[in-house]
Amino acid sequence: MGKGNANYAAVHGMIKKEFKASTFQIPIEQFQSLSFYLQKRIGETKLGRINKSKGLKLFQHFKNFVIINSEIYILYFAAILTNR
Repeated sequence: MGKGNANYAAVHGMIKKEFKASTFQIPIEQFQSLSFYLQKRIGETKLGRINKSKGLKLFQHFKNFVIINSEIYILYFAAILTNR
Protein backbone atom coordinates (compact mmCIF):
# COMPACT_ATOMS: atom_id res chain seq x y z
CA MET A 1 0.00 0.00 0.00
CA GLY A 2 1.02 3.61 -0.27
CA LYS A 3 2.31 3.59 -3.85
CA GLY A 4 0.13 4.05 -6.89
CA ASN A 5 -3.39 2.71 -6.84
CA ALA A 6 -4.75 1.40 -3.58
CA ASN A 7 -5.15 -2.36 -3.25
CA TYR A 8 -8.40 -2.66 -1.34
CA ALA A 9 -8.13 -6.44 -1.04
CA ALA A 10 -4.85 -5.92 0.82
CA VAL A 11 -6.68 -3.77 3.39
CA HIS A 12 -8.96 -6.70 4.20
CA GLY A 13 -5.91 -8.95 4.49
CA MET A 14 -4.17 -6.58 6.91
CA ILE A 15 -7.32 -6.33 9.03
CA LYS A 16 -7.69 -10.11 9.08
CA LYS A 17 -4.06 -10.50 10.14
CA GLU A 18 -4.31 -7.83 12.86
CA PHE A 19 -7.71 -8.79 14.29
CA LYS A 20 -7.71 -12.55 13.55
CA ALA A 21 -11.10 -12.22 11.88
CA SER A 22 -12.59 -11.32 8.53
CA THR A 23 -13.31 -7.61 8.08
CA PHE A 24 -17.05 -8.22 8.28
CA GLN A 25 -16.80 -10.62 11.24
CA ILE A 26 -15.03 -8.34 13.72
CA PRO A 27 -17.12 -8.03 16.91
CA ILE A 28 -18.70 -4.64 17.64
CA GLU A 29 -16.67 -4.54 20.87
CA GLN A 30 -13.55 -4.14 18.71
CA PHE A 31 -14.96 -1.29 16.61
CA GLN A 32 -12.92 1.37 18.39
CA SER A 33 -9.72 -0.67 18.06
CA LEU A 34 -10.43 -1.18 14.36
CA SER A 35 -11.07 2.55 13.93
CA PHE A 36 -7.77 3.46 15.61
CA TYR A 37 -5.94 0.85 13.52
CA LEU A 38 -7.37 2.24 10.27
CA GLN A 39 -6.64 5.83 11.30
CA LYS A 40 -3.03 4.89 12.04
CA ARG A 41 -2.66 3.13 8.69
CA ILE A 42 -4.22 6.08 6.82
CA GLY A 43 -1.92 8.50 8.61
CA GLU A 44 1.12 6.45 7.56
CA THR A 45 0.34 6.68 3.83
CA LYS A 46 2.12 9.21 1.65
CA LEU A 47 -1.11 11.13 1.05
CA GLY A 48 -1.94 10.95 4.75
CA ARG A 49 1.41 12.48 5.71
CA ILE A 50 1.08 15.21 3.06
CA ASN A 51 -2.45 16.16 4.09
CA LYS A 52 -1.57 16.07 7.78
CA SER A 53 1.37 18.42 7.17
CA LYS A 54 -1.07 20.82 5.45
CA GLY A 55 -3.41 20.66 8.44
CA LEU A 56 -6.12 18.83 6.50
CA LYS A 57 -8.38 16.33 8.24
CA LEU A 58 -7.73 12.73 7.28
CA PHE A 59 -11.06 11.42 8.59
CA GLN A 60 -13.99 12.40 10.78
CA HIS A 61 -15.24 10.92 14.03
CA PHE A 62 -17.82 8.17 13.60
CA LYS A 63 -20.32 10.09 15.73
CA ASN A 64 -20.15 13.03 13.30
CA PHE A 65 -20.53 10.66 10.34
CA VAL A 66 -23.67 9.15 11.86
CA ILE A 67 -25.15 12.58 12.65
CA ILE A 68 -24.49 13.96 9.17
CA ASN A 69 -25.76 10.88 7.37
CA SER A 70 -28.79 10.35 9.60
CA GLU A 71 -29.90 13.90 8.76
CA ILE A 72 -29.56 13.11 5.05
CA TYR A 73 -31.60 9.91 5.42
CA ILE A 74 -34.30 11.71 7.42
CA LEU A 75 -34.61 14.37 4.70
CA TYR A 76 -34.62 11.68 2.01
CA PHE A 77 -37.39 9.63 3.62
CA ALA A 78 -39.37 12.76 4.48
CA ALA A 79 -39.28 13.73 0.79
CA ILE A 80 -40.45 10.26 -0.21
CA LEU A 81 -43.33 10.32 2.28
CA THR A 82 -44.49 13.79 1.25
CA ASN A 83 -44.53 12.82 -2.43
CA ARG A 84 -46.92 9.90 -1.92
